[in-house]
Amino acid sequence: MLKLICFGLVSSGIAFGLQEILVFGLNRCNTSARGVWNKVIHGEVNAEILVCGSSRALIHYDPRIISREIGKSAFNTGRTGTFPDLQLSWLKTYLVHNRAPHYILLNVDRNCFCTTKHPYEPEQYIPYLDEPDLYRELVSRERRFARERRIPLLGIIEHRLVLTALGGLVRLNTREDRFDGFEPKDIPWTGEFEKFKALHPTGELASVENDGVKAFRKLIERGLECKASVVLVYSPEYCEAQPLTRNRRDIIEQVREIAAEYGIEFWDFSDDPICLDKSLFYNSQHLNRQGASLFSSKLGERLKGFCSNGALANTRVADGKSKETCGRR
Repeated sequence: MLKLICFGLVSSGIAFGLQEILVFGLNRCNTSARGVWNKVIHGEVNAEILVCGSSRALIHYDPRIISREIGKSAFNTGRTGTFPDLQLSWLKTYLVHNRAPHYILLNVDRNCFCTTKHPYEPEQYIPYLDEPDLYRELVSRERRFARERRIPLLGIIEHRLVLTALGGLVRLNTREDRFDGFEPKDIPWTGEFEKFKALHPTGELASVENDGVKAFRKLIERGLECKASVVLVYSPEYCEAQPLTRNRRDIIEQVREIAAEYGIEFWDFSDDPICLDKSLFYNSQHLNRQGASLFSSKLGERLKGFCSNGALANTRVADGKSKETCGRR
């Protein structure tokens, strides 16, 4: 019996030790999506302009162009497959480790009032389960994250992260596809839209959830609590796809009303000429590199005028009714 206990203790010690080593390796990865994560967690971003949102934020906003236009540092924290609830926990985590931005560009789209049912690409979260805001949100969606936090090596093995971790330990160079968080896409038109249109000739309703609306509001409030000027942006969407979201106008109108309530800007690019040019998209919802460059330049020009006013949004939160300290100033 004593031997079994000793064996168990030694095995547990080895497992915890290996867990620490492999997590350290994952935290050393400095390229691609994991590199973005690590820059945020290590407090290496501290951007004056922060882009938030899902894949349309990630793929549409080139911080390098925006920064050149207005002379302020910018960074893109957009993540594919996320809704406002997880975007909120990500923003909170960002602010724990980085100085609060002066401006937050929050991309909105047809899914901006949805909530997360199953976190997309759960393996991305494994090294960061000690981040309280992220962990609370994740474990409320899937209990598996509690096991993966508690049991050493479980998450790393389940999600096949051993080789990635070893690569991080030796700083094995991998291809860089993120530039200040932005992911350009050199992809031709895929034909996905034509398939969707054939299956849904009259379009479909986008989901609008009460909890999604609440999360969206909390996301705005979190930015305003930090004295940031929050700008809501509906980035370009291919024109032929717009009427196929039957409640699209209702969603945009609700976003407009929320923006007015908080006294913040809402910039809708739905009628921009970019939306008419299929060559600037790789599917109906996402711009390719050329389209993203053009949009980022237009956005930068507009933001330059907004920044030159030097006025912080006059909102009930920004006026100082929240005493919470945000970010590392």
